[in-house]
Amino acid sequence: MLWRLHARRVTGPIGVERRAAREEIERGPEEWLAWWKARGERELRCILMTAWDPIGVGDAAEAWDEYDSYAPGVARRLLEASTPDDAFDSVQAYLNHVESDFMETLSDERAHENGYLAASLVAWHEWSYQQDGRPSPTW
Repeated sequence: MLWRLHARRVTGPIGVERRAAREEIERGPEEWLAWWKARGERELRCILMTAWDPIGVGDAAEAWDEYDSYAPGVARRLLEASTPDDAFDSVQAYLNHVESDFMETLSDERAHENGYLAASLVAWHEWSYQQDGRPSPTW
């Protein structure tokens, strides 16, 4: 159970980051916070487990909450970014930071993949929050 060892190793440092991110989220705009609580957090949790999964536990039902600690960090960066480009840069840097400093899984290939995921997360945030799950009129 590699994921159990991983969970024990990162609980302390990521706990501090997670609490700070949650506090920032709680101070966000009411409309955003309502979206986050209603569906944003759940959707992001699913995305991280299925599309990110740097330690490869996505197929283990007992590990479904493995990446919950990182969702607030991603959400905070999406919330605070002033432009989509800023959101992309911030989310990609955060994913790379997590993999490098907490999971020790970051490689050049993973960093490249995190760029694709960051772009997808920015698009998801626009679609789910800003467009309320509906396609943009310009699509």
